[in-house]
Amino acid sequence: MNKVYSYQYNQAYIPAMPVVEVTVKATKGQVTLVALVDSGADATMIPLPILKQVGGRYVSQARLRGITGDSQFIELYLVNLELGAGAIYAIEAIATIDDEMILGRDVLNQLVVTLRGTAEVVEILA
Repeated sequence: MNKVYSYQYNQAYIPAMPVVEVTVKATKGQVTLVALVDSGADATMIPLPILKQVGGRYVSQARLRGITGDSQFIELYLVNLELGAGAIYAIEAIATIDDEMILGRDVLNQLVVTLRGTAEVVEILA
C-alpha cells in the first residue's frame, strides 16, 4: 500500500512556497533540511557547508546557465537523499553559498509529487 507524505507550504514566502523535508546522506553522516520544491530548476542545489558536513564526494566542476543567460562555474557533489519513505541515490547536487536547499527536476522527476496550491500542501507518494 502506498503512503502519502504531506508538507505545509512555507508561509514566509509571498506567495507561499512548496517545501518538503529531505535528509541528505553521504559518507560522514546525514542532515535533515527543509527544501524548496522548484520544478523550474534543472538540478538540486545544496548549501556547501551541508555537503561538506555529510561528506559529499566532489565529482566535478561544470558550467551553469541561469535564467538571465549568464553562466558561472559550479561544483557538483555526490549525495543520497531520503524523502518520506523513499531514497534517491547518487544525486550530483550543485554546491551553493545560499543557506537554502532547492529540490530540482533531477529528483522531482523520480517522485510522484502533488502541489495542492489552494490547500498550500505538498504531497509525496511513497
